[in-house]
Amino acid sequence: MLPGRLASGGDPYDDHVMQGDKDITPRDHARPLIELGEEVETASGWRTTAELRWPDLPACEVTVTLSWADHDLISGGAAAPSETMEAAIAVAAAWFGPPEGPVGIPPRFDVSTLRRRITDFDAAVTRAIRRRSMIDD
Repeated sequence: MLPGRLASGGDPYDDHVMQGDKDITPRDHARPLIELGEEVETASGWRTTAELRWPDLPACEVTVTLSWADHDLISGGAAAPSETMEAAIAVAAAWFGPPEGPVGIPPRFDVSTLRRRITDFDAAVTRAIRRRSMIDD
């Protein structure tokens, strides 16, 4: 079995979130260093792969997709898609933790799924974008 996969062949994210488990709460995890790969435009938005490095754990890779509609709803177009995806990854990492954890960040996800499943996701991503812009200024 591949790391990050269930015996059923699905993503861990499917079992923890897609089946309606709304009891997901943020965990007390150290924040990972997030290094974004290239932003690729798709037929419906964007995709990127990022490397996440938590302290004292092996690096992991996640692939994220973001639709144009979700980008507009979350950032109003004020942030670049890559900034929105990086912030979404940071929020997901805070909620799920490292892949080795009890829930673990899934190896791939779409921002729309996180928007439906994580309470106040849009506000958390907006705050993360603002924090990032303050650091970069």
